[in-house]
Amino acid sequence: MGLSAVDASAPRAAIVLDTAGPVIGLAAFEHGVCVWSAQERIVQGADGWLLPAIAAACERLGGLLPEDRLIVGVGPGAFTGVRVGVAAVLGLAESVGCRVIPVSSLALRAAAFPGHARVVVALDARKDKVYVGEFDTRGSIPMPLVEERDVLPDAAFLGMGVVTGEGACVYRERLGALELGADADACAMAAAGCFLGGVALDPAAVQLAYLRGEDQVVTLKKR
Repeated sequence: MGLSAVDASAPRAAIVLDTAGPVIGLAAFEHGVCVWSAQERIVQGADGWLLPAIAAACERLGGLLPEDRLIVGVGPGAFTGVRVGVAAVLGLAESVGCRVIPVSSLALRAAAFPGHARVVVALDARKDKVYVGEFDTRGSIPMPLVEERDVLPDAAFLGMGVVTGEGACVYRERLGALELGADADACAMAAAGCFLGGVALDPAAVQLAYLRGEDQVVTLKKR
């Protein structure tokens, strides 16, 4: 299916969701303003919290229309967690006729720390490694400074700046000169409205951004 860009004006309504880490988050936006948000630490079985939360967001927005948008974190992060969240968003998009704006799960977390020359976002990748991205958040959206990586914490936490993400909490003793941001293990999607002007895709074109192995396309048939 073809791709198309959304103009810079915010859609009437949008839902943002990310499930890449152990704390998952969701927010609802009306005309670019966050009107509802929630987050939860999930040990297992994200569906039990996620589906009612999506329903609550839709109710707060008075339902979704085809011209509305869904934003989803596509990784990197926990393999199962990312798939569950993306699958939920794609199913909702297909049922309503909405298009989807895929966003890096690391960039979504960086958006919660605007005004910094360097924000380092780390999610625990297990095996003594982290998924890490670095962003300049002084503009309208977080701008990547380097490619996202799957590296040892000692290679990730170098230099100055603010660090966030639950990977930073797991390896707190290895942060060096980096400043641990407030609520670093949160998944606060209320700041994700900055991505509403992003490129919107047909649901079948959304790809998962795994740093271990090839990117994968999640379609309704595969779910």
